[in-house]
Amino acid sequence: MTVIRDIQLSIPSDINYFDHTVIVDYDTGETSPFTDYRQSKSAIFHYETRCITSLYTRLLPEIHTDGEKGVIIQCVPDLSKLSEKEIEMEMVPDFITVYVEMDYNQYFSLTDDLEKKKMALEVLQKGMEKLADERGWDKQIFREIYNKIKELNYKNTFIYKKKSSPNRRYICSIICEHEVSYVDIYLEIKRQKGNKVLKKERLVRVDRSHESFYWRYLGDLTWTLNHKVTFTDRLHHFGWVVTFLEKENETQIIWKVNKVSYLSS
Repeated sequence: MTVIRDIQLSIPSDINYFDHTVIVDYDTGETSPFTDYRQSKSAIFHYETRCITSLYTRLLPEIHTDGEKGVIIQCVPDLSKLSEKEIEMEMVPDFITVYVEMDYNQYFSLTDDLEKKKMALEVLQKGMEKLADERGWDKQIFREIYNKIKELNYKNTFIYKKKSSPNRRYICSIICEHEVSYVDIYLEIKRQKGNKVLKKERLVRVDRSHESFYWRYLGDLTWTLNHKVTFTDRLHHFGWVVTFLEKENETQIIWKVNKVSYLSS
């Protein structure tokens, strides 16, 4: 059977899909020239809430469906005004769609990222519990995920890859910290014995917080020597070479990071 592998939050699109030339402001009815879908409110909302929806999805156990691979929670200001045509337009193949009420203008008025995460989690939870009622799923599963995210202080941090050095003395980890408006990718070296972190350095900040933008940076991790490790992007176009050496004084470390290109000139 198929299981849920993705959960998304969505608001009504402010793109006029009939001619792709204008963006419509639903509050004022005013239009502006269409330049980039990523600048629309619906795209920004989708990207910004991804830090919570991807974390929720990662914590989700296997939930079997009748062929659907994901859930889209459509957030609308007033469920009573939702027309059949609007419901039809927002249907996505292979996804379960559930509708919840949300004042998304309030979301866009928030200036604090933590408050945005909190609001995203609340509406996501509302949608999942509504869907649980419809599908006969155990609500406790979703309440445990909700509580776990709050325990994590809404932080979506995960290890993409980790490998031990040839001499088994060190562990190198690639760590992703997924925030509302960006994703930071770090390389961390720590001792195998005692788990002491020697150094953690940010390699790149991706200013679009969605897998389709940051995933291309996540490729192969390779130890070439006991004190030298290389991390490449997915297509092996570029990478980072980290060389380090512990000094006798445990508080000091020699650390060098070089960004390299593998594209022929």
